Amino acid sequence: MTAEVAILNREAVALAADSAVTLMGLEERKIYNTNKLFDLSPETAAVMIYGSADFGTIPWETVVQEYQHKFASTRHDTIENCAQEFMDHLTSFVDDISVEKQNEQVKIIAMMELQSLGLRIAKESERAKHVGKSINNLRSLVLECINNRIQELENIYHQIEDDASVDRIPISLFIDDWAGFIDKYLNSLPTNDQIIQRAATMVETSLQVLPSDIWLPWRSGIVITGFGKTKLFPTLLHYSMDGVIAGTVRTRQLDSQQITEQQPSYIQPFGQDDMVVTFLHGIDPVYTKLLNRYRISRNNFYERMVMDLLQHFEDRTKSPLSSAERSDLLDKMNQMRVASLEELDNQIDSHQSSHYKEIRSMVEWLPKDELAEMAETLVNLTSFKRRVTPQAETVGGPTDVAVISKGDGFVWIKRKNYFDPKLNPQFLERARIDRRSQL
Repeated sequence: MTAEVAILNREAVALAADSAVTLMGLEERKIYNTNKLFDLSPETAAVMIYGSADFGTIPWETVVQEYQHKFASTRHDTIENCAQEFMDHLTSFVDDISVEKQNEQVKIIAMMELQSLGLRIAKESERAKHVGKSINNLRSLVLECINNRIQELENIYHQIEDDASVDRIPISLFIDDWAGFIDKYLNSLPTNDQIIQRAATMVETSLQVLPSDIWLPWRSGIVITGFGKTKLFPTLLHYSMDGVIAGTVRTRQLDSQQITEQQPSYIQPFGQDDMVVTFLHGIDPVYTKLLNRYRISRNNFYERMVMDLLQHFEDRTKSPLSSAERSDLLDKMNQMRVASLEELDNQIDSHQSSHYKEIRSMVEWLPKDELAEMAETLVNLTSFKRRVTPQAETVGGPTDVAVISKGDGFVWIKRKNYFDPKLNPQFLERARIDRRSQL
């Protein structure tokens, strides 16, 4: 896994990335040092990679180096143009990724969609039991959950249809026995021809987009940031890259941030971001999720309690209220409920918001060296937590740190080498010549 941070203000961008790579699928996960932060010479731009260390079967470092060699003399007016060129560059590697590898990814996506669907069906079934609702037809529930998932995926597709996507391809081209495949990964839930057909549509739609709620082992995040020639302030673009399917690179732009007069600073963690988010917002993100779940559960409880109390009152007095009286009483009780809880919720939200604003306001004025120190510290904080807790040390190793500014361009603050520079003067001389030829 990875911990990376980007910090932007009007003067510069500071980037920091750890060096750990976790190899999944082994009896013991082994962690190696690798490079995740690169300059896109001679641009005042950089790219950070997190998630999978490879694009298909090609190391990301090789992909970036090939880009550097091909486009060494290219200068872009905007970071958006630079990012688009880098994402287009990925298509040049499609022929190097075998059809077998692409088909294998399709089967894994189908498997994970069906397993996720099975969990959703089980959750809906438990929820129905919890509220005393009986499910007369399990097939209807299966079909309903499939249709809901298709709608979710289609909404994503419409949001990102300008990005690279895979044309709809029949799942039968990749999986011969689709009905048997469904039975295997839906744990023998009841099916029929309609369910089998709609499940195929669900997976085919999932292949067209990059749903963020399905974790895939080959997924990578790509962060491109820096200054364009025509821009005084930096820009950051964030992409998700999900391998190659049917000869198409699956990408999705997740975010775009521009430093402006209205937004003079920006801080964004990538990968394992729990400690950075805790630092920025003053509250652990897991606790935030639990708090939000508690709020939903609490509101549902009070709504049911109000209804139950009203029904109990009518049963005891044997004097049902009129519709107008009942509606008026419910409104008053709900207003009391909201008033009593809203103040506490607002205080919690205000604490998180003010805590983050205070840090953002300081980042706005930090000089380049302190931006770099802050970025490195936030990554090291995540690494330290992994080291002193029972969790696997999936963040660690040397931290690479770089700063980009309009005048100085890309500058390494800290960079690990797998060799001793003193023993390799020819490498440094070659790098110096390459750099001069790019200018």
